[in-house]
Amino acid sequence: MRNSIDCLKELQYKDLNDNERLELVNELLRLEYKTLENLCHRYESETLIYDDLLQEALITLSSVYDNYDLDSEISFSEYYIPLIEKRIEEMKEEESVLKSEVEHLATRLNDLLDAEKVLRKRLKRDPEHEEIAKELNITHEELDELRDYAKEVLGVNYDTEELIIDLIDKNSESLVDEDTVEKANEQLDVLTNEEREIISLLFGLNGEKPLSIEEVANMYHVSTERIRQIKNVAILKMREDYDA
Repeated sequence: MRNSIDCLKELQYKDLNDNERLELVNELLRLEYKTLENLCHRYESETLIYDDLLQEALITLSSVYDNYDLDSEISFSEYYIPLIEKRIEEMKEEESVLKSEVEHLATRLNDLLDAEKVLRKRLKRDPEHEEIAKELNITHEELDELRDYAKEVLGVNYDTEELIIDLIDKNSESLVDEDTVEKANEQLDVLTNEEREIISLLFGLNGEKPLSIEEVANMYHVSTERIRQIKNVAILKMREDYDA
C-alpha cells in the first residue's frame, strides 16, 4: 500500500506535468487527512470553526510538502504539524483583532441606533442627519463614516426595523409575555450559547424579570464592560440577520 513518503518521492524526484502533480498532491492530502482532522478538532473553538481550520491545514500542507527533506530524521507529520499550528496561531491573532474591531463597531453602531430611537420618540418624527450627529456628539463626517463602515465591514444597514427586543420595556414591572418571548427566541438563533443566555437575562426572555448589566456581570464574574460588549455584538448580529 502506498504511503505519504511514496507520494513525496514522486513529487520531488519525478518530472511531472501539472495534472500528474495535482493528482499526487491530492493523494498526499488524502493519506494525511486523518491526521489533519485530529489536529483541527484539537484546536476548534467557538471562534475557530473546524471547517475553516481544515481548509487552512490543507492549504498549508499543499504549500510546504515540497520542502520536506526525505532524508530527515523526523517524520513527515512531525515536519508539517508545527507549520500548521503556526498558521492556526496566526488565525487566532487575526480573529482576536477582528473581534475587537467588531465589538468596537457594534458599540458605536448600537449607540447610533439608540440615539435615533431616542430622537424619534422625543421629536415625534425621523431625526435629521445633523440632529443625530449632535446627539452622539460627533461630526457629520464621523457619522457618515460610521454608517459606511457598518455597511462595508458587517454588511448591515443602520436603517433597520425594530427587533422584538427593541419593543421590550425593561423598566416594566410585568414579565415579558409568552408571544414576545417566542418571537424573540426565533431571533436569538444566530447567537452563540453565551450571547443567547446573556441577552435572555438582560431582556427577561427566560421567564424572569430583566437583569441589569451589573447583575449579569456579577453572575458571570466578569466586568460590566465585557457584558456590554457581548450585548452589543449580539444585537448587531441579530440586526444583520433580521435585515438579510
